[in-house]
Amino acid sequence: MSDLVLARRYARAFLEVAEKDGKAEAVLADLEGFASLLGEAKNLRAVFSNPSFTAAERGKVLGGVLDKASLSPLSRQIIEYLLAKGRLLITGDICAAYRALLDERSGRKQAKVVSAVALGNEQMKALEAKLSSVVGGKVEVSVETDTALIGGLVVSMGGTVYDGSIRSQLDKLKTALL
Repeated sequence: MSDLVLARRYARAFLEVAEKDGKAEAVLADLEGFASLLGEAKNLRAVFSNPSFTAAERGKVLGGVLDKASLSPLSRQIIEYLLAKGRLLITGDICAAYRALLDERSGRKQAKVVSAVALGNEQMKALEAKLSSVVGGKVEVSVETDTALIGGLVVSMGGTVYDGSIRSQLDKLKTALL
């Protein structure tokens, strides 16, 4: 079974448990924080992927990491469960699936915006309001800056890309002229 299929199954189960406790958002934040740590710390990832470390050694290392993190008891149980099942290294995939399920259940959409220049607070609020009106629900926007766009925005949301960048318009003009 592929890691993505497994990640969706784990995410669904974890979300159901977290929703029963009313901690769905808190668990997501905790899991994303842990997944980020796991992604950045090569030595930590090596401990969990190297078969020469015993389960007890891995548990001790994880316990030390979790003791320093301020995680909810439920998040800690979930992460320890993933270690016990040998699935700790797919925590990032589980987070993505968990977020998608949580967004779907709450009617929230994710949008990725790439801008040629950094956007101000008022511009962000206006953009969120406009995207929310387009999709008819709440939209959470993550913004990146890419000077190669020259100007304008590229918005990716729900599998659709809206490209209003100057770079794209120049490329279209170049194609039309050649």
